[in-house]
Amino acid sequence: EHTFDGSGSSDDVLVTNYTWTFTYDELEKVLWGVSPSFVFDAAGVYIVTLTVSDGESLSDTDTVTITVEEVVVENIAPVADAGADQTKVAGATVVFDGSGSSDSDGTIVSYAWNFTYDGEEKTMSGVAPSFVFETAGTYIVTLTVTDSDGDTDTDTVKIIVEAEDDVTDDDEKTFIEQYGLPIGVLAALAIVALLAIMLMKKGKGGKSSGVNDSDVDGIALEEPAPPEDQNL
Repeated sequence: EHTFDGSGSSDDVLVTNYTWTFTYDELEKVLWGVSPSFVFDAAGVYIVTLTVSDGESLSDTDTVTITVEEVVVENIAPVADAGADQTKVAGATVVFDGSGSSDSDGTIVSYAWNFTYDGEEKTMSGVAPSFVFETAGTYIVTLTVTDSDGDTDTDTVKIIVEAEDDVTDDDEKTFIEQYGLPIGVLAALAIVALLAIMLMKKGKGGKSSGVNDSDVDGIALEEPAPPEDQNL
């Protein structure tokens, strides 16, 4: 809003009339009074003419130039959010999620997803497109969002695709391969201990040979005779 000021006008008796005229939006505008106001919504240069008159029907004019500049509001760029990283098995469908993207002062009008797959550039659009990854590997997918003022932002998401054989390998491992050598060693020690216990029990329950200490004391031990001299 602009307020005009004709208070500097004068007359030897009295100024009785203040008339302001100018062209705005191709229409002739007329305002009255010493300090009328007007809202200029359109940028431009306006020449406003003030006509004053007194009680003797005498008048005089003066002009003022009003320059209205266009108000430029700087756009705030959007913020892209490509979602959390994902791990899938080859052949599974990956659903992307850009719903976390935002624009504080406008609207996101475009979602573009780009990545390289089997040597080719792939592009998808939309907030949550999907794609079937048949080939194992690690894929970096870039999301680019564009707002209503043309500003953009990007974010990336990592997609890890595992071969189906890699996923089932753990199920096919042996006990020791899955749980480690220490458990295998413990199992072997347990078996040895069990065998030792069984042998001890067998020794205690066996028959006596019939030989005791007294019999041993009554046996004379003879030393063997020295060998005869063969030369005699």
